[in-house]
Amino acid sequence: MSKAIEKYVGKCVYREILDEEFNKIVVSFSFHNSQQNLEAYFINVEFEPLGMVGQGEGWIWWSTDIHETDLLVFIKNFIGCSLDEIKCLPDYEKYYYGYDEFDDKDGKQSSLFENKYLGGFLFLPQLPNGTVWRIAPEAYKETIL
Repeated sequence: MSKAIEKYVGKCVYREILDEEFNKIVVSFSFHNSQQNLEAYFINVEFEPLGMVGQGEGWIWWSTDIHETDLLVFIKNFIGCSLDEIKCLPDYEKYYYGYDEFDDKDGKQSSLFENKYLGGFLFLPQLPNGTVWRIAPEAYKETIL
């Protein structure tokens, strides 16, 4: 594992409002060491309702194992800059809590996001050949609460 990647493993490196239509849904990106392969990683993309960011709510997607070279290309394509140009975002930064007009109190966006866009599956960026998206296991969601 290169030192450039090592300092970002397990840290949020991207967090933004999804888009104009879903302005109450936040997308976050991180990557982690593979649980099966010491020379690989998996990508974690979370779609969370504004006001619940960093609390383990929402829709969590993991990639299957991805190797370092493909991961670096993915980051450049997804975020628009290389790994050495980004900074880690602590969970409490940016969009951690939304109040009043920022919350999706009636759940309209969350419901549309879940039903029409399959919990974010249709928003997931393309992965390199041989790598696929999967929904994070419920056990993972329970451990981060």
